[in-house]
Amino acid sequence: MGSVTLKHEKIGTNRFEIVFVTQFRMYAQQTRIPSDSPEGSFKDTMTTKTYRTGIFLNADSDGNYISEAYQNQQKDK
Repeated sequence: MGSVTLKHEKIGTNRFEIVFVTQFRMYAQQTRIPSDSPEGSFKDTMTTKTYRTGIFLNADSDGNYISEAYQNQQKDK
């Protein structure tokens, strides 16, 4: 089982970065406890990783969030 979620992370006042969060379940067989046991025990671990995109959003004067790259492109026109 696994999932990928698109989220945002607050960087500063009215500034956010888009991030991807992956979450998946890992199964690992542990050694037999006690050692003469016919079956091993299993450990279930949920792993979460965050991947930064480098896409930053800033609030404009109307309170809408627009990417910095788009804002810079509009200034150059």
